[in-house]
Amino acid sequence: MSARNRCFLLALLAIVAGCRKETDPIRLLLNELEEAAEARDAEAVLKRLAPDFHGQNGLARADAGAELRRYFFGYEKIDLTFSDVVVEPAGNTARVRLRIDFSGKPKDVGGLQGLLPAISAYRFALDLKSSGEVWLVGGATWERLDVGVPPPTS
Repeated sequence: MSARNRCFLLALLAIVAGCRKETDPIRLLLNELEEAAEARDAEAVLKRLAPDFHGQNGLARADAGAELRRYFFGYEKIDLTFSDVVVEPAGNTARVRLRIDFSGKPKDVGGLQGLLPAISAYRFALDLKSSGEVWLVGGATWERLDVGVPPPTS
């Protein structure tokens, strides 16, 4: 392949990649949360939680960070699939409902493989708030689903 053809191909790939870049700030937030969880990066998840974050059963932001660090520590690999995403915007706030299918490989240390699930599914409701273009999770509730319940087909 000639140098000219390589340059054209690289430029075309850059254009295609640029077209696929997410521009919706709420979808961008969801993508960042998914990537952070798959990377087992609790700090990156925490950056997207509001300072006054409140979760289910009184879970505060600091508690969420500690829980995430413990949970992520137990896995070698985590894969998430977000589906059935419904966004209900309301000005500077939004409610996002979604299903998250989880699969992971627990570490083979101290019996973690017997304690941590390899697969699970949850339905989440996230309360988001915006300050300009930046959206943060202000609150979250969730319920565990039966793993045998298939995700909706789109």
